[in-house]
Amino acid sequence: MLPSASTGGQAVLARALYLPPAWTNAQERCARAGGPATQPFATQPQLARQMRQRACEARVPAAWVTGDRV
Repeated sequence: MLPSASTGGQAVLARALYLPPAWTNAQERCARAGGPATQPFATQPQLARQMRQRACEARVPAAWVTGDRV
């Protein structure tokens, strides 16, 4: 999850579902569970970087960034 907080309030800007390799390597299993048919494996730090990158590309203002367990 990529939350944001300011004096104006709080919001969740992005979220990503971590799927372990056992799921991403089993495309049929993902499809049956309603997940993406082709989802490459990504570690939690990689997912965090992807969300941060999308926020930067969208020019979301941020004075600082911190992480938890990444």
